[in-house]
Amino acid sequence: ELDKSDGGISNTESFESFAISLDGENIAGVEGLYYKLGYQNQAEGDVDIGADRQVGYAAALGHTMPVTSYVGVDGLIEFVDINNVDGANINNQYITTSLITTIDNTWNLTLSYTGRNIDTVGADIDDHLFQISGGYDFGQGTTAQIGYRSAEESGTDTNIIGGLVRHSFEF
Repeated sequence: ELDKSDGGISNTESFESFAISLDGENIAGVEGLYYKLGYQNQAEGDVDIGADRQVGYAAALGHTMPVTSYVGVDGLIEFVDINNVDGANINNQYITTSLITTIDNTWNLTLSYTGRNIDTVGADIDDHLFQISGGYDFGQGTTAQIGYRSAEESGTDTNIIGGLVRHSFEF
C-alpha cells in the first residue's frame, strides 16, 4: 500500500495532478485515419523536497485499412516527450512505429520499434526496442500468441521469447 509519506509523483492526496487526452478518427474524411493526443501534469509528492512536476505530451497518428477482404493492416507512429521523469532532472523522448496485420480475423502479426532518448545530467542515452509477435484467435474467447523482443537499454542487450494462451469468460 502506498502512503503519502512514501512520496513519488502524484502522491499528494489532492487533485494537483491530471492527464487529458483527445482521440479522433476518419480525419479529413479519410476512412480509418485516426489520431490520439495526450497531456499529463503530475505534481511532485508532498514529501519530495526539490522534486519537479512531471510533464508529458503524446501524439499518435495511425491508419487502419483493409488490403483485401481477408487481410487488414493498422500502421501507427507515436511520439512521446516526458520531462522531469519521477520528479528528477530526466527527460525522455520516445518514437514508436508499429504495424499490425490481420488475416481472416484469426491470424495476426505485429512488428514494433521504439527508439528512446533519455537525457540526464551528464548523460545522453539512446535505447532501441524491437518486437515481433504472431498469434491466432481460436474463437469463443481463446487466443494464443508467441513473440520475440530484442532491446538495447542503457548499454545492456536483452532478448526475450515468450508465449501466451488466454481464455476470456463472460459472466
